[in-house]
Amino acid sequence: MMKRLTVMLLLFCSSCVQLGGDSQPLSYYLLQPNEAAQPVNMSSASNVVLEPVQLPTYLDRPQLTTHNNQHQVIVAPLDRWAEPLEENINRVLRENLSRHLQETRVDSAIRTSSSNNLIVNLTVNRFDGILDQQIKVDIRWTLTAGKAPEPLQQGRFKVETPIGAGYSELVRELNSALDSFSYELAQELARQQ
Repeated sequence: MMKRLTVMLLLFCSSCVQLGGDSQPLSYYLLQPNEAAQPVNMSSASNVVLEPVQLPTYLDRPQLTTHNNQHQVIVAPLDRWAEPLEENINRVLRENLSRHLQETRVDSAIRTSSSNNLIVNLTVNRFDGILDQQIKVDIRWTLTAGKAPEPLQQGRFKVETPIGAGYSELVRELNSALDSFSYELAQELARQQ
């Protein structure tokens, strides 16, 4: 009985010490549109419809995620996305494409029957990295005209870039990769005209 009471008292004291300790503040991150987006000339008037980005479930969380060399996913305890990652990627891509394709309306709306609409469907396979090694971004894309059953074009964007040990560098390089993807996608959209 005395042993059980001692263990309970030690556990209680341990939790009191943890509650009274200094807590570390959370850090919040956002991907940002490219302010210096390079214009891409699109010859005819089209609307670009960006469908919601599809993310793997492991990325659909507030915390930043990384991997390690043992294929484990690591969820950052104090580093968070300031908004859902899917919404952040959609917003940044929409803004980047609008800046690249200056005369083209880029929207995230329901498909219409207009043949002038280019529908962009994106599946993000990877959008993370291994701290102190590299980021890994892997995005598959499909372009469709209006409600056409067959895609006009399909492709894949992959990039691996060295990074340091911090989450701010991880986010900066993920943002840079998204900028590069936006430019490549804008060029592909212009080629479809």
